[in-house]
Amino acid sequence: MGGEKRTTSYSDWPIPEGEVPEVETERVEFSIHLKVQDDRETIRFAGLHGADAGEMENRVYPDCMNSEDCTIMGQSTGTESFEIDIENNGRTYTATGNARSTDFQLNGQYQYQNITIDYDLEGHKYIE
Repeated sequence: MGGEKRTTSYSDWPIPEGEVPEVETERVEFSIHLKVQDDRETIRFAGLHGADAGEMENRVYPDCMNSEDCTIMGQSTGTESFEIDIENNGRTYTATGNARSTDFQLNGQYQYQNITIDYDLEGHKYIE
């Protein structure tokens, strides 16, 4: 996967009224593992930045050292589309995406207190 990671942050929490946020954009690249579960409606994700991977303070499971301990599950919303909606101790990660035959697309958002990170990602699927 690769694409844009846009971090919007404020100096304090709660966000001071009228404060202009700092916005930083960078390119990220990483691999994730997908596994369609037996019910064919649930998708297991491992290694997803903002969810169970990435910088410790900027993921929904900040203390995740083993992806089996912090399961990220998505739901099919069509034959090729899915969504993710998780919350952990005030941290949220939501995403929508498409997993076509070889192309993969994901738009996600991590949010916690004064930080919001938007992910616009694309990639290629490799079937094991």
